[in-house]
Amino acid sequence: MFIQGEAGSGKSTFLAILVIDWCSINSKTSGKQLQTDEHYTADAKARLRPSDFFDDLKSLKEYTFVFHVTLRDSVNEINILEMLKKQIIDSIYGDKDKRKNAYRLLHEIMERERCLILLDGLDEWTCNEGHRLPVLAVSHSQCDVLITNRPWKVTEAMIPDAKIDMLLQLERVNEPFEVSRRLFCCTAPCVKHTVSSWKVFLRRPTRKK
Repeated sequence: MFIQGEAGSGKSTFLAILVIDWCSINSKTSGKQLQTDEHYTADAKARLRPSDFFDDLKSLKEYTFVFHVTLRDSVNEINILEMLKKQIIDSIYGDKDKRKNAYRLLHEIMERERCLILLDGLDEWTCNEGHRLPVLAVSHSQCDVLITNRPWKVTEAMIPDAKIDMLLQLERVNEPFEVSRRLFCCTAPCVKHTVSSWKVFLRRPTRKK
């Protein structure tokens, strides 16, 4: 699946929000509230309305795991599994033995569980071996791949129609301020300090010359 849009249209933000929503609807607290008028995050004081979530919650909740990859950090890497190893597992574990165990577990998960793999920024990815797209192993047939890119990339890379199951055009973010509020809520302590600094700066009187 492809989502294409011009720079700044919200492609990366959309993927980030998908991850946040998936985490929210799969948390123990929010999961019990999906049928009510309000959802609750891990923070009992923070309430989220149904409109705060991705609309198609049922489809999103079907995935047991969601993996997010930035393609600019995996230039010349072909295999999606290797991307996940380097960007996710290697950043978590420093011990080689723990990494090997995690690699094995990841492979088993991708073979047996329903997974959504988010690949952000195809236009920032290149491969010297002539591949037009990152490769997903045949044994990982339980995984769906969602790729973001700019419109020119599909044409320039000459991606065949057989490789595209769905192509969507992202025009813009409908409510940019609401999206910003939601993202800021994920880093509440930092944001509170930043907002306070802004207020101090805005209230600072100008010096008379």
